Amino acid sequence: MRTFSEPKRKPGREGWWVRAYDDEAQRATWLKLKGARTLLDARKRAEELRKAPRSQRQDFGGALEEWIGFYTGTRQISERTISDNYDPIFARWRKRWGVRLVSSITLRDVERYHTELGQKGYGARTRNTERALLRSFFRWAVSHELAAKDPTATLPHLDDSPARPGRVLTEEELQRLLAACQETREIECRGLRNTGGRGGGKRTGKPVAWTQRQAPPPWLHPLVLVGARTLLRLGTLRRLRWDHVDLENRVLRLPGAVMKARDPIEIPLSPDALAVLRDLHVKAESLLVFPNVPQGPGVARALTSAAKAAGLSGPVGFHALRRSGATILRQQGVPLEVVMALGAWRSPEVLLKHYRKVTPEEVQKATRILDSAAHSKSQGRTQES
Repeated sequence: MRTFSEPKRKPGREGWWVRAYDDEAQRATWLKLKGARTLLDARKRAEELRKAPRSQRQDFGGALEEWIGFYTGTRQISERTISDNYDPIFARWRKRWGVRLVSSITLRDVERYHTELGQKGYGARTRNTERALLRSFFRWAVSHELAAKDPTATLPHLDDSPARPGRVLTEEELQRLLAACQETREIECRGLRNTGGRGGGKRTGKPVAWTQRQAPPPWLHPLVLVGARTLLRLGTLRRLRWDHVDLENRVLRLPGAVMKARDPIEIPLSPDALAVLRDLHVKAESLLVFPNVPQGPGVARALTSAAKAAGLSGPVGFHALRRSGATILRQQGVPLEVVMALGAWRSPEVLLKHYRKVTPEEVQKATRILDSAAHSKSQGRTQES
């Protein structure tokens, strides 16, 4: 059952709105009363919504929460998967359709949304992931009588075969990145600037340029260093607890519950990672090792800023640390099975296809070896003749 508040105007929004509280979901949602121009019109429209069938009064935001609860409750999607991978996607959906009725969303709305994703630079793989999630949501909505049909049924699958190659850092580039993760630097800014002091109240009439000092967040350097030395994923590091860390024996003991492959693993700690963890342990106020690491794109933005300051070209994501570690280990002659054990890869095919990258230097070295072998063979023939 839903309880509706008195219609009112919302600051910064046009039209009349009503606050609907769902007793079953224990969740309140603001709904826009379309077509209402006066308070009397708004009250009539709110009464129509209260008496309407569920498909005509269920907003997208409330239905999305119900859908997520359904799949996490049946364990078809884990809460960890949602927090690690899907939260940014769901945030975009809520911003786009949060107050709209599920039954009002059409194929044209979905097509326009995916077109805008492409214009903003999202690749085919990300858009296909959103397409699959939207299809799952609307099929569920149809089965629960929230929509008459699935508006994504004819949305085409994009060709995502030309995937962007993953970034691989050398050990020297990694050291520059680690240094940039803890150095305060000057950044250039441009925009309207406050000129009224601490009290505010004044700003420049036109955009101006200025420089200011920026310090990386304090969690960035420890997070990047531990990630580079252990090859752990960002999601795993977010769930890392102090009872997983054995500082005395210098090892991480991770249960299967925090690992993507669900297999427990032990990872020896390098001296620099051990020093960082000991320093964090002295200041620890939480059961988590990295309690202040933000969700969403916060880590990506901070890491991109540090990579730019380090003079690294191309996009540098957190997963590049895992990819770079696997490549460096193989270049140093570490056996493949040892690299698989350290990074918790189940199959060599996945490791070699997605993580072990062949560098131009290795190709040049192989060419020189072939050239040297051919030269030696020709010299041997000359001596024999």
